Amino acid sequence: MSVGGSLTLAVAASVRQEIVSGKWPLQARLPTDQSLAREHCVGLNTVRRALGLLVEEGLVERRRGSGSIVVAIPGAARSDQPMVGLMVPSTRWYYPDLIAGVEQVVGQAGGHVLLRSTEQQPAHELALLDDLVARQPTALILVPTIFGGLDPRKYLRRLESLGLPLVLAERVPAGGHGRDLSWVATDTRRGGEAAVRHLTSLGRRRIGLLSSRDTATSEELYAGFSAAVAESGARVDRAVLRQPEFSDEELVAYAERVRRLRLDGLVCLDDMTANRLLGPLSRQGIRVPDDLAVIAYENSVTTRNGSELSTIEPPRFEVGRLAAQVVLRALEVPDPAVVQVSVAPRLVVRSSTGDP
Repeated sequence: MSVGGSLTLAVAASVRQEIVSGKWPLQARLPTDQSLAREHCVGLNTVRRALGLLVEEGLVERRRGSGSIVVAIPGAARSDQPMVGLMVPSTRWYYPDLIAGVEQVVGQAGGHVLLRSTEQQPAHELALLDDLVARQPTALILVPTIFGGLDPRKYLRRLESLGLPLVLAERVPAGGHGRDLSWVATDTRRGGEAAVRHLTSLGRRRIGLLSSRDTATSEELYAGFSAAVAESGARVDRAVLRQPEFSDEELVAYAERVRRLRLDGLVCLDDMTANRLLGPLSRQGIRVPDDLAVIAYENSVTTRNGSELSTIEPPRFEVGRLAAQVVLRALEVPDPAVVQVSVAPRLVVRSSTGDP
């Protein structure tokens, strides 16, 4: 499923859930398309397609001169239908595909998804979890903050004590904490290895890494990058830069470092950072991919200089589907097994590392 399609589904799910929760009662007028686009950080066409889905479901009417009006409330699920609570860090960027995967499987089972987003604010996460549990879902799929911010040990113990079938998505508990929790996650370490191996297969030997740090994704990507570099014998001296965020000035400085070190390969987390770096690289006279092959991790944005990014693409939709399948299976059997699934990311070769 394309990112655009899943963005539409995510916006529709968010508005649908607000109708279910009573935020928008019968005959209420929804915010304007422009307001919804700003709220969800999407384009107007995405909002219009999402509202079109709600019109098809009979929940909303589009009335000329009056806007979008709520005309029906989704019925409560029967006791034999699953009601799956889903909590994600955001309904944008990385997560629309994952949400769409969950909704597809739960919908095919005749169930409903209660969607909640922390909007990247861990301080609100526990209260949001309490609210979600208070809705009495039959099962939970969570993308929790267990790396930085909240105390992961206390958080995981709390999740284990909820007494609901529960699956973590895109999160793997570290150490001995949360070992009895089921999870489905991208093998990000394998993604870091795949990025380096693709570059070395092209004959690139002076390879850099530009990455955030102190997140689950960044640490696993770095571990895979380091392992593959050691295996290949590539040189990375002073070519690795990892910090929480990058200002425009810092990206300019890194482009200068690329020129000084004569790097010929670069791995970026994420593709937005890689996209921002392309301008400074060009101003240093560095040609992509002739002088520098660039590969990113995520596959969420397109570039602005015509050079499409090669990428390691996490299987977000598949992670959502598998997480839903695992949690629905846990509803069907007594004393279900702990299921822990690692899903390989996909190498997508485009022009930033040479001809596909």
